[in-house]
Amino acid sequence: MYGFVITTAGEAMLARAAAGEALVLDAVMVGRGVVESAAAAKALNTLIDPVAAATSTAPAVSGNQISMTVEYRNDLNGGLEAGFALSEFGISAHVGDDPAALLYYGSLGDAPQPVKPASEGLDVHRFPVAIAVTGEVSVTLEYPAGGFLTEKDLGGLNYIPTSEKGKPGGVATLGSDGKVPEEQLPKMDYDPAGSAAAVQQELTAHTDNKENPHGVTAEQVPYNNSVSGVAANNVQIAIDLTAASAKEAVEKINKLIGNDGIVNLTVTFSNGKSAGNISLNVTNGVTTNTFVTNGSGKASITIPGGGTATVSLGKNYIDLENPSKSITAESGDVTNDSMTINLKDFTEITTSQNIVVSNACTRMDVCAVGGGGGGSGGDRGGAGGGGYVTLKEQFPFTPETVIPVVIGAGGKGSTTSTGSGYIGGTTTIGDVTAEGGKGGTVSGGAGNGKGGYGTGSASDTKGKDGTVQGYSSFTETVLYGGGGGAGRNMSNSQGQGGAKYGGAGGTTSHIQGYSGKGPGGGGGSGAIDNNFNMGTGGDGYRGVITARFWH
Repeated sequence: MYGFVITTAGEAMLARAAAGEALVLDAVMVGRGVVESAAAAKALNTLIDPVAAATSTAPAVSGNQISMTVEYRNDLNGGLEAGFALSEFGISAHVGDDPAALLYYGSLGDAPQPVKPASEGLDVHRFPVAIAVTGEVSVTLEYPAGGFLTEKDLGGLNYIPTSEKGKPGGVATLGSDGKVPEEQLPKMDYDPAGSAAAVQQELTAHTDNKENPHGVTAEQVPYNNSVSGVAANNVQIAIDLTAASAKEAVEKINKLIGNDGIVNLTVTFSNGKSAGNISLNVTNGVTTNTFVTNGSGKASITIPGGGTATVSLGKNYIDLENPSKSITAESGDVTNDSMTINLKDFTEITTSQNIVVSNACTRMDVCAVGGGGGGSGGDRGGAGGGGYVTLKEQFPFTPETVIPVVIGAGGKGSTTSTGSGYIGGTTTIGDVTAEGGKGGTVSGGAGNGKGGYGTGSASDTKGKDGTVQGYSSFTETVLYGGGGGAGRNMSNSQGQGGAKYGGAGGTTSHIQGYSGKGPGGGGGSGAIDNNFNMGTGGDGYRGVITARFWH
């Protein structure tokens, strides 16, 4: 293609400029790219192969036309080092806060103009530009308009071509050190006695003389066959310089001053990613130090006194497996080692504690189960209800920040028949809460599975199944909780616990109610034997927190 087009982006800018917004010309560039068609040229946002920044006259707006002249000189911007074939030029502009884009594109097609390097003399190329617009347009420049000097003009200003620099009859150049090179200076062979060169020669000869030119005796030199210093740990040391060899002396120095072993440890996760910003504990059985990997999963580990140490996680990360890596670096040694930390996709928390989630985790779902309720005593007692269950998908967390976890205890069973068992404890993680199941009463305890109950010798009702499924692995769920079963007086039949973890009721031969069988399970109620001895209700089972992770 040979010709000039207003680009698609340029048409949009001109439309906005005609509506009253200011059109700002950002830059003029020349290049050596070749466009295939006018359609391809209109779609351009930059030159195909830009080479250098050019300049232009200040744009003139007259009627419905913007006029200017684009110029490229090979002395702009420090001068062109290598020649090229100028085959394209473009004007970039913007309107408002939009980024700059190509407004006008010119292609010389199969007739590119050769541009010579600045070292071969001044080379000027000019292109007239006329852009049709509608309405009044305000145009400003972001770059200074060029001076438009010809080579003839420069001759009147004592212009010296680059080719004449450093040549006889021309002018001197400067070297990379900012000074005139020696080969361009006149010969300087004047060196009278006492000159700097002569003084320097004598000084060099004196300092190179190792034959004791001043005749200093051993008695005049304060001598000590040891060197004292202060080690890094501020312990005064002394090294005997009568060691058999320099190597032996160096070994002594390393043991006294550099007595720690250093290990440059590289840590990665099991998915192959760098374990960045992970806290690690290093212990040698005496001292434990904590280190944090950098963003690339690297840490410089110090082993006090050298030897072997064990590396483990420095925080209670629930989404990582503890690596327990053994590393070795003797005193004064610096070695390299690596370790891998396995990522977990599921965990179960059964005790109250403070936990941390690593920065490798991108999503966490949690399930909280409260403690199961305790059952009441025999006669007409009721069983405990199952602990409530709360699910929270995409649980909000901040990596490396402590999250408190409380696991609700199971409610204790009661010895009374008309009273009630004790309520289960509440389980919490962050702001997610799951209450414990209610203690058994004559009508049964409430919860995620109601406890069974009965009257007199007919007390054999089954506890209700739980109704809320919670996470039991990354892909599976289970019915947590379940109400306890009612005891049967003077009979060996009994009410069974509700699914999945409710405890069964007592019988004549086992008058104590059975405790819950798993997280959130309610305790069964007691029974009465043939001698009217009354059994105690079973205890509820503790709660749990389960969580699944994405990395």
